[in-house]
Amino acid sequence: MGLKNSTIASYPDLTNTIFYNQDMPVIIVNKDNTDIVDIASMKGKKAGNSTTSSYGKIAFNAGCDCNPDLDFAMAMMGITNGTIDLAVNSYVVFSQYMESYPDAPLKISFYYEPENIEDLQGGVTLKTADASLIAAFNVAIEELLNDGTILDLAAKYLGEGFVQNAALYQDYLK
Repeated sequence: MGLKNSTIASYPDLTNTIFYNQDMPVIIVNKDNTDIVDIASMKGKKAGNSTTSSYGKIAFNAGCDCNPDLDFAMAMMGITNGTIDLAVNSYVVFSQYMESYPDAPLKISFYYEPENIEDLQGGVTLKTADASLIAAFNVAIEELLNDGTILDLAAKYLGEGFVQNAALYQDYLK
């Protein structure tokens, strides 16, 4: 995965290919929770996230009281037993957890949407001087997006729900 465009701006000798992948943070709550429905409703809630992680920064910036000592499994247990209100994490990680623990009383409350969607998307970071290599990568990635190969791989390894909800893939869904 390449560097974010906001980060790569500090490195004039590097550039990104076109984006082909996306992170998808979700806000996870107890299945009975009806209070946490958007970023504003997270203010003052207890989150099972460290403030130093990218997901924890989402929770912290939303006004959550973050608990830096919890890993993902502990955060899910905290939501289940009511000691914390929410956790921000990857859609893929949460989906895999729910496959292993289908009876866990958890749900996705909502999908996090940043001001700049590119902050969640990624390509390959290459040296700016390698113009022909960058062009070749871009052509290949565009072909794989257009023919559905990247979407098929994303569905296989990340889940169909990921593909259906990733903003990056919406123009390529048929």
